[in-house]
Amino acid sequence: ARDSGDSVHAAIEAVLLGNVPTSHHDAANGIALWLSQFVTSRQALHVEAALAWDAATGKARRLGIGRAAYENALPNERCGTADCMAVIDGVLHCWDWKSGEFGAQKARMQLRTLAVMGAAWLSLDTVRTFSVLVDATGNEAPRVVVTEELGPLDLAEHASALRDGFDRVKDANPVLGEHCNDCFCGQRGTCPERASLVESMSVSANLVQLGRGNPLTAPLQS
Repeated sequence: ARDSGDSVHAAIEAVLLGNVPTSHHDAANGIALWLSQFVTSRQALHVEAALAWDAATGKARRLGIGRAAYENALPNERCGTADCMAVIDGVLHCWDWKSGEFGAQKARMQLRTLAVMGAAWLSLDTVRTFSVLVDATGNEAPRVVVTEELGPLDLAEHASALRDGFDRVKDANPVLGEHCNDCFCGQRGTCPERASLVESMSVSANLVQLGRGNPLTAPLQS
C-alpha cells in the first residue's frame, strides 16, 4: 500500500511540474484537471515544497523540492513537505494527496502543521487545508475527506502546541494511548513501551489436568 501511495504521489508531482509520469497517468491527470478549477496557472502552484520552520522565531523558509531537501535544514529547524500549495485571493490553500481512506481521515494534524509552516513562509494569516483521497486507478474523481480553514488565532494556537511538544519530546519516553492507532508512528512494532506491556501480560500457565487422555502439558510462552 505504501509503495502504491508513493508511486501515485510521484505521478501527481510529475504532472503538476509539467513532466510525464511513469505510472498512474489517469490518477495524476485527474488531479491536475481537478486543481484547474481552483488554480488556472501551473506556475502558481508550489509542488512538493520542503519547508523548514524555526519554532523559536516562528519563521519558515523553503529548502527545495521533496524530503531529500531536509539535509539543508539547520539543527533548530523542523521540516515538512506539502504535496501542493497555492495562494488564492490572499489565502494559502494546502492540498495533501492520500491514496487510502484511513490516511485521508487522519490528516488533520499533519495539515495544520503544514499550514503553520506555509503561512510563516509566505507571510499569510489564513490557510485552507484539504485532505484529498485519490483513486490510484483514476476511475473515481478526487474527493475531499477533511477540510479546515485556519485563521491567525488557529495558526498561533497550533504553533504554540508544536513548540510545547518539541520542548517535551527531547527527554520524553514513549507513552501508549489512542494515538498509537491514529498516527503513523516510526516505532510501530518496535516501541519499547509496547514491548514492555506485552511482556508484562505474558502468562506462564501451570500444568492443568483436564482428563486422563487430554492433559495440557506445555506452558504458554507468548
